[in-house]
Amino acid sequence: MRIFEWPEHGCASVDIFSCSSKMKPEAIESFLKDIFKAQEAVCREIERGNIADAQLIKRRTPT
Repeated sequence: MRIFEWPEHGCASVDIFSCSSKMKPEAIESFLKDIFKAQEAVCREIERGNIADAQLIKRRTPT
């Protein structure tokens, strides 16, 4: 996992790499939103070896 922060802009970027098919991106996203107190989150899932076809899988804001 890599975390890049720009506190002066209220922004952070988190990269998570995994070879496991058991990883649960939704749980990780929820956890990170909570600890960063995020107002908005964007999650992109990129299949290994298929960077050109990266899909935006969800965009949520807290309720």
